Formats: sequence, C-alpha cells, structure tokens
Amino acid sequence: MVAIDATIVSLNGAARFQAKPKTKASRRTIVVTGHGIRGLLDALEETAGNPADSPLFPSARQLGWRTPNNIRRQLRTLLTENPHLPQGFQPHSRADHSRRQPPTSTRRSPTSGSATS
Repeated sequence: MVAIDATIVSLNGAARFQAKPKTKASRRTIVVTGHGIRGLLDALEETAGNPADSPLFPSARQLGWRTPNNIRRQLRTLLTENPHLPQGFQPHSRADHSRRQPPTSTRRSPTSGSATS
C-alpha cells in the first residue's frame, strides 16, 4: 500500500512540493499490486542513497519533481503506445484540474521508508 499524504503543484511552470493537500480526501492509501510493486521496489533500490524527501521518480532533466502536466502527458503517451495496457486510466482534464489535484510524484516517507506521493 502507498500512502498519499502530499502533492505536487505547478507554479509558473515549475513543480513545487506541497506538504499539505487541499482537502482531507487528498490524503489516502492506495493498494499497489503486480508490476506496480516491482516498479516501486526497483525505484526504492535505485534511489536508496537519496534524502528521504527526494522524489522516488524524479524528472529526467533536472532530477527533481515532475510537474502535473508532464505526468498527464507521459500517461497519455504510455497508453497510446501500449494499447494492451488497461485503458481505464484517465489524466485529469484542465476543467477537472481545478477540482482535484492528481498525485504526481512519489517520494520516500521520512518516517517509514515507504513510498508516498
């Protein structure tokens, strides 16, 4: 399981960590299975020496947080190029964005070592 206890927001085109999500509903726990577990374990192993509050899946260019727009773009590309994957994932549209901030990055929890977003 992955605890979602923070979020990333885009401010002037740059990703910024926001420790307190907008709503209580934004804090949640997600069950991760199969490939997701393997991906998280691989990422934890690769980033084991990084500070606890660093991104688990950093941006490729700056090794920092990924912006919400880049996450949506990458998800659309992944689903378009891999039609065999479950197609139920939908990036939030701009109209939806004002109501709900999608989880955008995963980081290690400073207290438990578990991945959080």
